Amino acid sequence: MTITTSDPASLDLWGPQWDFAVGLYQKPGVSEACLTLQDALGVDVCLLLFALFAAREHDVQLDRVSLQELDRVVAEWRDQVVRPLRAIRRRLKGDPPPQAASDVHALREQIKKSEIEAEQIELAMLGRHFSENPPAPRTEPADISAVLDEVADYFAMRSGNATAQAPEMRSALRDIAAAVDGVARPG
Repeated sequence: MTITTSDPASLDLWGPQWDFAVGLYQKPGVSEACLTLQDALGVDVCLLLFALFAAREHDVQLDRVSLQELDRVVAEWRDQVVRPLRAIRRRLKGDPPPQAASDVHALREQIKKSEIEAEQIELAMLGRHFSENPPAPRTEPADISAVLDEVADYFAMRSGNATAQAPEMRSALRDIAAAVDGVARPG
């Protein structure tokens, strides 16, 4: 396995994209909505949160081409590191026998911490690529609902799943949009 993150020393793990993502993800209903989109459409939650960060903090409304480029930048990392960690963590959620439940829980928590660290690296990769390839400035604020629709449609198309318009998907997108609206804009 060869994972390239360019120069890892240049990744800003604690940058504003991380603060935004953590702050938004902790708002009521957001984690559940993100996981609904992840499980049903294959949405990369880090890419979703980054698209919202770009919209909210930089008034950048990522289009399909920009989403494809960002997706390409993190695909190998996500597919070879983040997803396998998530799969192991989820597998351990059921405390498979014959391990003692407390031992499995401790291992699961370690893997969860590693998964979060891997997602932090993914967000830093997205942030670096965004900084190195700034999009054209907009004259008006980005439309959060349009950003969410674009991300959901992109992943629905990519996965061959046409359920982006299903009621539970629309509800998840509305929940996230409402939470973003509650985040103060940078001043």
